[in-house]
Amino acid sequence: GILLTLTLGCSLALAAALPPGRPLADIPMESLGNTTVTAREYLGKTVLIAVITTRCPECIATAEMMTRLQRELGPRGVQMIGAIAGSNQKNLVPPFIARYKINFPLGFVYPEAIQKLANLSPGIRPFVPILIFVDREGMVRQQYFGNDPFLAKGQVETTVRNTLEQLVT
Repeated sequence: GILLTLTLGCSLALAAALPPGRPLADIPMESLGNTTVTAREYLGKTVLIAVITTRCPECIATAEMMTRLQRELGPRGVQMIGAIAGSNQKNLVPPFIARYKINFPLGFVYPEAIQKLANLSPGIRPFVPILIFVDREGMVRQQYFGNDPFLAKGQVETTVRNTLEQLVT
C-alpha cells in the first residue's frame, strides 16, 4: 500500500463549470514500504484524495465508495488515493486495507501535511473525511470537509461520481 494524501477545493455547483483551482502541494508522502510517493506521480490522471480515520463511520463508507469507484473509473484515468490522518497511524493501515479490501493506494499522513495539502491556515483542524479532487494537470478543483453539506448521507457517491465525471471528460 502507498501513503498518499491529496486535498481538493470545491464548491457545490455541478451544473456550472468547476472553479479554476490551485496547484496541488507537491508534498512527499511516506508509503508503507518506507518509500516516498509524491502527487506528481499521478499527473495526467484525475485524482480523488481522501483523508480519513479508521473509526469514523463516514470515513469507512468513503473508503468503501472509493474502492467501487476505483474499479469502475480507474480504466478511464481516475485514481483514488487515501490517507489515514494523524500521528502514529502507520500500524493501522495494513489491517484497514485487509478488512475493507482497499484497491487503491492508502497510507498515513501527519497533520502538518494535511494542512499543506488542504491549503489550511495553521491551527485549523477540519472534520474528516476530507475529499480533494485534482484534475489531470495537478490542479485542486474541489475540496470538501466532513461537515460540508456535500457529504450529506445518501448524496455522497452521486456527487463524487458527478464531480469526477466532469474532471475526466
